Parts: sequence; structure tokens; C-alpha cells
Amino acid sequence: MGKKPEGMHSYKERVDYTQDSNPAACNPLPAHRKHVNITSMRIFEARITEIQLGPGGETLGWISLPETIQPAPGRYFSAWPLDDPEAPLATPLFPAGLRPGAMLCAPPLPPHWRPGLSLRVRGPLGRGFQLPEIARRVALAGLDRQIARLLALAQVALAAGCSVAVFTDAPLPPLPSALEVY
Repeated sequence: MGKKPEGMHSYKERVDYTQDSNPAACNPLPAHRKHVNITSMRIFEARITEIQLGPGGETLGWISLPETIQPAPGRYFSAWPLDDPEAPLATPLFPAGLRPGAMLCAPPLPPHWRPGLSLRVRGPLGRGFQLPEIARRVALAGLDRQIARLLALAQVALAAGCSVAVFTDAPLPPLPSALEVY
């Protein structure tokens, strides 16, 4: 195998590119991108601790997470049941809520998943959302029944002192009174 071209890295290496990077080693990043991390994928085991019925009849579920893993809003996990290692596809799990050591998964969950089910989980995947520090008002619009996927971002915005408005026709779970719903 030949020598890697300058600026190329294997997937196992951790590479930090910043605007101060050597332009000969990589393409310069756009001004709005200050930092990109390329890290190894995390795979861990989790357990479904609770299943809830949502306001529209869909199922949501709480899963246990290692204390060190708290996904940013907009990031997700891929999960397979350990008792079905031949499952053809992973189920994407999007956070609808977070608490230390646990994540509420936005619907839909597979109908055969029950509390106590062990999962092999990969992630967090995706880029996620990050609110600008100057944000003071946040509008979240759910154009389909997947509004629960945006609720983790609402929690982050409220914690940052932002006012938050949610626009949707979908049925909503119980929400903090600080949210405006239209």
C-alpha cells in the first residue's frame, strides 16, 4: 500500500482542524466552522427502562445511557436489540428529552420493544444543533408528527434563558409552561 497523501488521515486517528491549520494539509474551513472533530464511533449497551404512550398514540421510551454520553439536540443513536442480532436494520433513536443517565426516545419505537430489553447502541451520530450564544428567541416548527425530535432543543434553549415558541398541528406531550405553543 502506498504512502497516504499529505493531509489524509485514517478513520482511527483523531484530527482537529481549525482555522489556524496549515492550509497545505487540508482545505481551510468556512468562517462559520471553527472546529471539526473526527473521532472513533462509540458502541455501548443500553436498556429500555420505560415505555410511554404519547398523546397521538405513538410509543416513546426511556433508555439508560452511560453517564458520560449525553447527546446534543439533533444528534441520534442507532440501536439493535441484543436478543435479535440478525435484525436487518438499526432503529434510529432521537432524543425527545434528557436527564442524567437516561434519554427519552422520540417516536416511533418498534412495537415489540418492551421495558427491560437490552440494546446495542452506536453513536451519537449526526451533527446536532447548537444555538448561537446571542439567541434570545427560538421558534421550533414541526411540519409532521415528529415534533418530539425538537423538544430536546427546546430544553436547551429554555436552560439558556431563551423564550421558545413551538409551531405544530401534532398532538403534544406535557410541556414546560415556559413554552409558547401555536
